[in-house]
Amino acid sequence: MKMDYTPNTISYKLIKEKNIDEELFLPLQLKYRKSLENILKKYVSFNSFDELLVKTFGSIPLYESNSFYYKYSELDSKYLFLRNNIHIERLNEKDIDVIKESLFDKEDLNGDFILRTLKEVIFEEGDIVILEGSNEKYSCKANSLIIEFAYNDEDCSLEESIAIKDFFDKVTISFKKFLEPILNMETSFIIKEGSKERNL
Repeated sequence: MKMDYTPNTISYKLIKEKNIDEELFLPLQLKYRKSLENILKKYVSFNSFDELLVKTFGSIPLYESNSFYYKYSELDSKYLFLRNNIHIERLNEKDIDVIKESLFDKEDLNGDFILRTLKEVIFEEGDIVILEGSNEKYSCKANSLIIEFAYNDEDCSLEESIAIKDFFDKVTISFKKFLEPILNMETSFIIKEGSKERNL
């Protein structure tokens, strides 16, 4: 199944070299991603973010997208999404086989396995990654776990947008406090405003 990745840094050369069936690649990504997201949820209540957001600002329309990052999210949030690409193709064949074998198991991948392989799977090359086109507004550290706050800002005034950003900035302080020691890496948080997915 073909998916849209932005940026599309998936190495199709490595997928071919490691004999990963293209139809199997997405299920392997999703198994790894779900296992990672469930680790994150042990330390951060993403659903509570939604509740506090709505309590503070009222109902905020959702950002519309059918891409990999939003369609398959299991963070239990309508606004927060894991935004890293999942580079299963970088793993050695033994680790890829571990994920393949787990596809027939309802249990998550072992937490130690996720933490051991995480940097190899989610980090991008270079110092900075731009998540959408060439818009530096969506840039963050390439070597970090990336969480995106996405919402529909069509009906928001400038003052409301600023207030929502300030709210998010304050919340991310506690997110970093809990997640970074567990993951042993930096976390990046970005905001995407808009009514629906668009090319930038």
